[in-house]
Amino acid sequence: MINPKTCAVALITPWIVMLAGCASPHISIGSWKNSAYHKKIAKVFVIGVTQRTEIRHAFETSVVEKLRQKGVTAVASSGLVTLDKDMGKEAVKARVKAVIEGKGFDAVLVSRLIGVDKTTTYVPPSSRMEYSFTRDVMTAYSVAFTPGYLIHDTVVSIETNLYDTASEDLVWSMTSKSFNPADAAEVIKPLSDSIIQDLKKNGLI
Repeated sequence: MINPKTCAVALITPWIVMLAGCASPHISIGSWKNSAYHKKIAKVFVIGVTQRTEIRHAFETSVVEKLRQKGVTAVASSGLVTLDKDMGKEAVKARVKAVIEGKGFDAVLVSRLIGVDKTTTYVPPSSRMEYSFTRDVMTAYSVAFTPGYLIHDTVVSIETNLYDTASEDLVWSMTSKSFNPADAAEVIKPLSDSIIQDLKKNGLI
């Protein structure tokens, strides 16, 4: 149902970080699908792994609503499964299994943070001549100078995995990046949109 390695890392780190910076769109950078898996998902359990309750609820609600619009029965884990940072992977697996077992779920979708990269780029000073026309003659009259400055960038990488509940195998995975998000809201909507689009593209919904 849930890959043990995924859960071990997921419980340690929240998948969304509140960040300051310039707003920029979410960008999906790639996905993978198990070529041997040919079923369409009819019912899925959605988990956003973060210790921030409000962010987890917002993400799961967004994904669930978009899946339902595609005719998929989707259920958010918020309020049903508590994910504590000190829980081991087997405890997490048992807790999720206890909630979904026997309820007809085809798959479990888990989204988690896999990295936050911060870079600083130095842009050196520059200058240019400014011109005017005097009696049809172009004349340079001043030099415009731009001092050097620093550009700070933050890139948030998020991994979303889909597991088959019967075999517990990973059947689909998508890694995405968001550049300089100002807050979690700027990540949630484009991330959930990308998840649905890629699941549809791969014939899973």
